[in-house]
Parts: sequence; structure tokens; C-alpha cells
Amino acid sequence: MNLLGKIICVLFLSGLVFSCQRDPKKPNYEFLPEMTQSIPYDSFAPNPNNPGGKTLMRPVAGTIPRGTMPYPYAAGKEGLEQAAMQLQNPIPF
Repeated sequence: MNLLGKIICVLFLSGLVFSCQRDPKKPNYEFLPEMTQSIPYDSFAPNPNNPGGKTLMRPVAGTIPRGTMPYPYAAGKEGLEQAAMQLQNPIPF
């Protein structure tokens, strides 16, 4: 690395060090405030960012809600029998 590159690195690093203050009464500089403070839309309010101008939209077909697991067996006796044959307890007794 040449001398100019070293000088630029030292100036950049010293700027980073001095831009972060440890005094809690003085806030630090906020870079890109649009990324941390987004404007939320209400559920039934118009939204110019989505097609049709709607904020609340139906989920895409085939998606699974967060926190749930799909149950691959049919409801009824045949699903119960299929699950009993295929599933095993992972904890040995």
C-alpha cells in the first residue's frame, strides 16, 4: 500500500473513532435515518407502493404462516393410520 492509501485509511479510521461519542447526553450521528425509521401504513389505509393501492393483501397461494407447521396428513381415520405408520418418536426410551 502506498503512502496516499495509508493516509486515507488513517483519516477514515480516525473519523470513525471521533464520530462515536461516549457521552450519553450527546447523541451520535445517525447515518441513513430512512433505514431505521420507516413510515408504517395502517392495515386498511391506501398504500401507493403496492398494486391496487391496498396495504392489507391476501397471502400468496402456498405460503405457510409464520410459527406454524403444515400437517401433511388428511383429517380422518386414514390420515391417522398413515401418520401412525410413518411417524416415530425421536426420543428413545
